[in-house]
Formats: sequence, C-alpha cells, structure tokens
Amino acid sequence: MSDKSNNLISYIAVGLSVFALVISIVEVTFTRDELRSQAWPYIEIENAYSADGFTMTVSNKGVGPAKVRSLTLILDNKPIQNFDEAILKTVGTENAFSFDVYKSSNPSPGVMSSNESITLFRVPWESRTELLLEKWRDRFRVQICYCSIFEDCWLSDTSEVEPKEVSACPAV
Repeated sequence: MSDKSNNLISYIAVGLSVFALVISIVEVTFTRDELRSQAWPYIEIENAYSADGFTMTVSNKGVGPAKVRSLTLILDNKPIQNFDEAILKTVGTENAFSFDVYKSSNPSPGVMSSNESITLFRVPWESRTELLLEKWRDRFRVQICYCSIFEDCWLSDTSEVEPKEVSACPAV
C-alpha cells in the first residue's frame, strides 16, 4: 500500500471517530434532557374564593418531586415573618383574626411529591375577610423557591404567571 492510501485510511478512521463522538454527545444530551423532563416539578400558588372562605394553596403540578428551599411572604416589597404579621400590618388588631379562625402552614423546607397540595392559608368568609383581601391586593405576595432532583431551580411568585428559572435558590 502506498503512503497516500495509508493517509486516506487514517483520515477516514479519524473522521469516523469524530462522527461517532458527535453522535455520542448528542445522544447523552437527549438522554439527560429526557431524564430531566421526567423529574420536572412545577409549583403553583393558587387562590380560591368560595362561600366557605378564602384559601391559598401550594401545589406541585409537575411530574417530579419539588425540593422546596424557601418560602417568603412579602408585604410592601419587604419580607415578613408569617401570616400573623401580614394580617396585623394590613387590617390592624381591631380586624385581625384569632388563631382559632384561620389556618396557615408552611411547606418549607421539604419535598413536595408530584400532585401534592398544601393549604398555605385559609380563612372563613366574613366582612373582615373582604377587608383583608382588599388590603393585600397589590401589596402582599408569596414566593417559593424550589429545585428538581437535578438541582434545576425555579422561583414561583404570586405576582407572576409562570415560575421563572433561577440559577439557585437564595439562602434563607
């Protein structure tokens, strides 16, 4: 065999190796994306109004578990400690609900499985409920930062329609 034939065979072998490497990289990328889509959490914060009262619910509507990293209550663009503070700062002590009237819970930190829902806040319907919701309008919001099992993270905010992807959840 001539040197030209050997060189041609070498170039073909290198070309096939590079082609095989590219195919492997593409396949790994597709496999990784498929695995991520099978473990994708999607947290929604929903408000419900009924004759019984007002309820704020947190639900994982995704297909994978959500690792809840933080839950932040925000009033007038400042973080607050809990729903008691939100109630007192908006309607005052004269219209505040006693602890036996309303219910609140906190899913943070923890894991929410797919299709799991947690009642974040519930209050019966009465005149001061309307006052509270009116005072909360455009002033009160809830943010939940959560991650998938692959550490892809999102921030769900009641002031936004969709959760937005973030590089990491803020330290609490």
